[in-house]
Amino acid sequence: MKILIYILSIIIIGSFAYLFFSNNYSDTASNNDQELELNEIGEDDDTEINRLVTYKDGVAILLSQEEYDLAGISSQTLTKKTVMLQEEKSALSINSKRLLELVQTYDALKLQLDRVIIEKNYLKNNYNRFKILYETEGSIPLKNLEESKYKLMSINSEIIRLNKKLKERSALIKRSFGDFILKDIIGERSVYNNLVNKFASIIAIENIEYENPNSNYFYKNKNLTFLTLNDEASKLFGNVGLFYLDGDSLSPERKIIVYANTIDSMEGYFIPENALIYHNGKIWSYFKEEDYLFTRYEFSKFNIMNDGQLFVNEELKNINIVNSGAQVLFAEEFRTQIMQEDDD
Repeated sequence: MKILIYILSIIIIGSFAYLFFSNNYSDTASNNDQELELNEIGEDDDTEINRLVTYKDGVAILLSQEEYDLAGISSQTLTKKTVMLQEEKSALSINSKRLLELVQTYDALKLQLDRVIIEKNYLKNNYNRFKILYETEGSIPLKNLEESKYKLMSINSEIIRLNKKLKERSALIKRSFGDFILKDIIGERSVYNNLVNKFASIIAIENIEYENPNSNYFYKNKNLTFLTLNDEASKLFGNVGLFYLDGDSLSPERKIIVYANTIDSMEGYFIPENALIYHNGKIWSYFKEEDYLFTRYEFSKFNIMNDGQLFVNEELKNINIVNSGAQVLFAEEFRTQIMQEDDD
């Protein structure tokens, strides 16, 4: 009897186990079949599609409308521009300490002059009062009137002396840093305050044009303001000019590269950064030929402008450039080429 119960128990447990594992296996098999079906529709089939076609004696990529929409590809029409050719120049940031010292001396002289002028006005009023009293009432001794006049003459001499020193200091500021800085010192001092608060810099540039030093110079796409020619000894060569850089504080004696516009110009196209593909030292972009048809073009004549933009100075047969999705097209072209090499 016990043996019979034991055998029945084993049969019942085995039945439940069979039902449990058979259900799980069927679910897993169903999922695997679905995955296989998706892969067959997607990746496996996709690798067998050759999207490279012959177009105008070259190779192009042809996408379906669905692939085009999924890739998020867009294009824009390039516009021809005329730009000035730019030349690199070596430059050096200048310590503003000397300018600050000159301005401090200027301010001290100006303050002293203002105080003397106030004293002069007091002495002048006092002399006029003494003179009236002496001439009308005779209540003021002549000695007191003469003493008042002498003090007024002495203060006038002091004003002349201080004005002379102030002009000499102004001339030194102008000679060292230019009329642009001097006018700012005399006026609102917005430039001077930027230098003091390290929101700006003074830059010395070598080999500038002596006859036309006020050419357009740039640093990081920021226009530099010409100050003056610098006749002091420096580490730079040729005609050295001082320039004001607004909005960027550079550490003293820092070597930098600036750009200068030349008298020459060139025509071409600015290429959007998103459209550029860099590979093996070459630069390409894709151009839209027709609906869903794209060709890759290598740029051979170009300039990197001071703001980092690529300027292509060559004639382009197609100016409808892909500005979004270029990397997708490049990856697809590269993948198809590998697939063809494997087939061979």
